[in-house]
Parts: sequence; structure tokens; C-alpha cells
Amino acid sequence: THVSGALLELSGYTQSELVGKNVSIFRSGQTKEETYKELWSCTSQGKEWRGELQNSRKDESFYWVSLYITPLFGKDGSIHGYNSLQTDISAMIAAQSQAVRDSLTALYNRVLFNETLENMINISKRGNMHLSFLMLDIDHFKLYNDTYGHSHGDKALTSVGKVLKTYVSRVTDYAFRLGGEEFALIIVGLDEAKSLALANRVRESIIDLKIEHEKNTVHRYLSVSIGLYCTKGLKIDNAEFIYAQADNALYQSKRDRRNSVTIFNGKG
Repeated sequence: THVSGALLELSGYTQSELVGKNVSIFRSGQTKEETYKELWSCTSQGKEWRGELQNSRKDESFYWVSLYITPLFGKDGSIHGYNSLQTDISAMIAAQSQAVRDSLTALYNRVLFNETLENMINISKRGNMHLSFLMLDIDHFKLYNDTYGHSHGDKALTSVGKVLKTYVSRVTDYAFRLGGEEFALIIVGLDEAKSLALANRVRESIIDLKIEHEKNTVHRYLSVSIGLYCTKGLKIDNAEFIYAQADNALYQSKRDRRNSVTIFNGKG
């Protein structure tokens, strides 16, 4: 019913293009659906809501806002509208995004890893869903760098990162570069059999890059060893235990034969 001049400037729309329209006109398709559900559940009950959304301008470019919504009540106590106060936080989000991403592969880095693993554990516990944690290590990567040079090593790491991105299309999937040639995936909702199949698809996808590695003892191309931990939410101990067991499984893969997947076979 009313739009401030500041929002017009931020969004690129005119007053006539917004007044009378549904606020979904700002949806970017990038904000998690769970956020919108939480927003509506809260405000429809007459409660205030605060949060962050990624919105879309008229020219379809994106911007971030810190949003504060308050319901407007009529004399009869019913909700007859809402007041929305938005603060542009695009610059702050951009700075944070750079801080939590690996500069070479653009995957999330270790800064965000611990927090994300804890969050995914909580999500898994609430729905008693399977949580899968994959640790990956490039086989004989030091020999690769020694043979082909660090610039080729960086290209290889970037290529592996691109492969991992193709496996994290859902909001509960995350890919990380933990450091050096070590990577990780966190996946929610796949049982043990599906997680094992996924891990092997990842392994095969790295081989399919066909990056020559003449010093690799297990394949002519660049390959990875993978350690996998998978269990249902209510059986999860803690983040440290998950990490330790996936690390142990990874060590087993590297010790036994490399270019392979080892799944933790303890409880769960």
C-alpha cells in the first residue's frame, strides 16, 4: 500500500510498479524456502519477525536485506496489514561470503565448516534423518605438484572443487575445501547405501576429469580416496566423533588401496 523512496532506489522499481503488488515480486529464488515458511508462520500469528533475505531488483540483480516485519492490527484485533523495515546489508554479506570461501576453489572453507556441521547435526536430529559426511583426499598430490608444478596443482584443485559443487544442489548439502588437497561434503537425507553410491560417483567423477598423474600408483589419472560416515540423527554422538570416524575411514582408504571409498562401520 505504500513504498518508501529508499526502497524504490534500492530495488529499481517505481511506486506504480509496486503499490498493489504482492511482495513476492522481490523473491530472488535464492532464499531458502524454510525462511519464508518461518516468516509467514510467525507474522500470521501476530508476531514480529526479524531475518535476512536475498531479494531481486527489477533488473534481476540480487541484494541482501535485514528485514523487520511487524503486523498491523485493526480495532477488532485482527491483522489487516504488515509494516516492513528493510536495511541494505549487501556489502556486509559480500564481505562475509569472501571470508568463509576458499579463494582458489570458491568452496566454503574451514571457517564455516564447524558451524555448518553442528547445524546439519541439529537438523538431522530434529527429523531423525541420515547425516552423511565425506572426507576426500587427492591421492599422491605432493607428487603431482612435484611433477607438474604448483600452477597445475592449483588447476587440479579448482577442477576437483567444480566437481564437488555439482553434488550440492540442495539447501542441506555443503562442499568444503578443508585445506591443502583435503575436501569434504556434508549431505542430509541419504541413507547408507545411497551415501556410499554417491561417494563412489564422486570418486569416479574425479577420474573422469582425466587429469594426467603419472606418479599416481593407483591410476593414470588424478584420483581421490574417500572416508564416509553416515548415520541417522538420533544416533549421532557429536561433531568431533563424526569428524574422527570419517578421518579414520579416509586413512583406511589411503592405507589399503587409494582411489576407493571406506565407510565407517561402527555404531549407527
